[in-house]
Amino acid sequence: MPTTIDGDELQMPIGPFLATGTIAEWRQLLDRERADALPLSQAPAIGARSWEGDRIPFPVTNTD
Repeated sequence: MPTTIDGDELQMPIGPFLATGTIAEWRQLLDRERADALPLSQAPAIGARSWEGDRIPFPVTNTD
């Protein structure tokens, strides 16, 4: 499932979730995550697998 934009709402599939929010909400989320980001060298190794199955709608405003 690709990322979609419907009017002012952006929907992005992330694993079992379909993260949704307005462009402003996504910008706020990205700004917060950039401020808290660690160097890539400190990130754990994660295998790449595609999610198969239904996705649960999840507003990006529900993230911490």
